[in-house]
Order: sequence, then structure tokens, then C-alpha cells
Amino acid sequence: MSALANLQSGRTLLHAKVRARCIACRTESASDVMLCPRCAKMNELYCGGCMRSVLRSTDASEEVCAHCLQVATSVGSSMCAQILKVMGTPAAAAKEIASLRTRFASLAAQFSLPERVIAFVPPVAPDWTRVAASKRVMQRSRFDEVMVSHAQVRREVESATRSTVNFETRIENACSAADAAREVLTAWDGLLVDVRDQGRLEETLVAYSDSIRSAKALLERLKERDLSRALDLDAARTAAMSAYKIAQK
Repeated sequence: MSALANLQSGRTLLHAKVRARCIACRTESASDVMLCPRCAKMNELYCGGCMRSVLRSTDASEEVCAHCLQVATSVGSSMCAQILKVMGTPAAAAKEIASLRTRFASLAAQFSLPERVIAFVPPVAPDWTRVAASKRVMQRSRFDEVMVSHAQVRREVESATRSTVNFETRIENACSAADAAREVLTAWDGLLVDVRDQGRLEETLVAYSDSIRSAKALLERLKERDLSRALDLDAARTAAMSAYKIAQK
């Protein structure tokens, strides 16, 4: 996204479009040259943007094409209205982006896996040669159940953790993109000069709108995140662990 650094002064860029040409031989000259250097006829001012004639004033540096200025002002007003409709005031836009980040932090904590699931450490297999032969088969069977449950829960936890990291990265990227677009639109001076700059502003406005929409959609998906499988497996793992401990007695 362009910061539109060239739009320091829309009027200055409009001044730069004023040219002079001979009324007889059409020789081009600088805008402050009164007579044609080729045939000595009077030069007239014209706009290099729309090719319309421009009336000469006492100070050529102040010459502005009324048509281009009218178009620039009209397009600028239209862009201002579009920005206000989509983004609101700069303060409101900044507040909305900050709110999205705060909401994500809250939802990430609310819809995260319990610490007991993440902190699960599998039991260490005993030295089976020291286990009584009468209990060895049952204890091995129970231990295998615990290890299977552990592997299932671990897979679910790793999947959920990757999902959380992905959410965090994507939401932060969306908020950062919205912030960058907001800064561009806020820094704009309100006077559009040409179609290219209008296109850049419109692209920036679309980028802001898309980024906000993307962040909101991701937050809704985070709310709908299903952790029931990991929690069900955790309950099965707890039951397997209890059975294993009973078999050890």
C-alpha cells in the first residue's frame, strides 16, 4: 500500500501541469514565458492535464486549471465520503482495531485447552522383570491402554495448539494490515490529483475493509472451535490411568 507521499499539496501538483504554447506556431514554452522564442508571437497557457486553456494572471506560479481543480476537489470529496462510510473517523478506526486485538486475547484464553490436558506426562514403564508374574499381563495391558490414550490426546493437543498459533498469526496480520491502511487514509490531505492516486486510495480503503472483515471472521471461527474431542480423550486417558494404578496394587 502506498503512503501517497507525492500528495503533499494537491494544488502544487496542479500548478505543475500548466504549460505555455505559441498561438501561431504552437511551440511549447515554460509557463512564465510570455512570447514565443521562435516567432515572437504571444504565448497562451494551457493545462497539460486536460489540455484546456488557462487564463493568465499576474503571477504565473499561481495558475491553476479551474477544470482540473474542480475535478480534483470533486473526486477528493467523494473519496472522503467513502472513507468516512467505511472507516469512520481515524480515532474510531484505531479503537476498532485495538478492540479486535483485545477480543482475540479474551477469546484465546476462554476457548483454550485446560492446563491439565496440555501438561499431561505419560507414566514411565516399570521394569517388567520385577513385576510379579501373576500381575505382569494385566499391568502390561493397562499400561498399553494408558500409552494409547496418551498418544491420542497428544495428537489432539498438538493440533489444537497449531490451530491457536495459526489464529493468532492470521488475526495479528489482519489487524496490522488494517492499521497500515488506516495510517495511509488518515495521512491523506483530502485533495486527489489524478486517477492513479484515486486508485491507490480506493485500494487502500478496500484493504482496510477486507482486513477488518477477515479479523472478525477469524474471531467467530475461534468461538466455534471444537475442543470436545481432546477433552473426551482426556477423560478416557484419566480412566485408563486409574485402571493402571489399580492393576499395580
